[in-house]
Amino acid sequence: MKINRRDFLKMGAGAGVAVALGGGYWKWSQFPAVENLNAPGVERWVPTVCGQCMGGCGILARVIDGWAVNIVGNPLHPVNRGTLCPKGIAGLQGLYDPNRIRAPRKRAGKRGENKWDPISWDEALQLVTASLKDLRMKGEPHQLVVLGGRYRGLMRSLWERFLEAYGSPNYIDNQFQWEGMPVEGLFLTQGIYSSPSYDLENAQYLLSFGSGLLESYWSPVQALMAYGIFRRGRPAQRGNWFRSNPVFLSRVSKQMNGSPSNRAPKLSWLWALPI
Repeated sequence: MKINRRDFLKMGAGAGVAVALGGGYWKWSQFPAVENLNAPGVERWVPTVCGQCMGGCGILARVIDGWAVNIVGNPLHPVNRGTLCPKGIAGLQGLYDPNRIRAPRKRAGKRGENKWDPISWDEALQLVTASLKDLRMKGEPHQLVVLGGRYRGLMRSLWERFLEAYGSPNYIDNQFQWEGMPVEGLFLTQGIYSSPSYDLENAQYLLSFGSGLLESYWSPVQALMAYGIFRRGRPAQRGNWFRSNPVFLSRVSKQMNGSPSNRAPKLSWLWALPI
């Protein structure tokens, strides 16, 4: 059976009329009622600081009925000014990770059996307090050992003061802060105990030797924003960047000067620089 264009249009028009006429007799109540609607919750935006790395970008967490549902950059924060890297946006995945330990746990079996029972925070604090009192009563406070974790700010100083008052010298802390640099080296060379922030926006010429300034800087968002101003943010002046790196990265090809090689760069020529 052959159908020409005219017959096809007639069939389409007839089908449309049939649907329109039949719709008048359709009982709309036959559609199933939508159940379990999410009632409007209490929404608020909580300003805080991202903890995914040591950059400390400002974020705004959208919270509905006590549950965080979204993370965006805080436009009023001086570090990121509203922008956010993928690691910061993925903060909710770490918050709601099913394997995350959300409460204290107490060993239920023998050591190494990996059997744990969840306990309350009050019970956990009572166990720790009882153990600390027992060591003091025995005159063995030096057996207390504190293993430092990932933290910033005054936490390190608080642990040192606590152990000094308790009577234990055993404070084991990792000198590297995440992707950061050794704070002991900074203190001995520059007299500071935290990562410095360089004024890259107003620099004219930048020398970089094996440093992942744009790939793994202490604050990726701040470094990328500063690099944009350094290269194209000043109409009358464009900064130059010389980078010496044994690995050829994509960023090197976008720079004015570079020294990629298949071996470690020899920096003996630095003595000839008029600095």
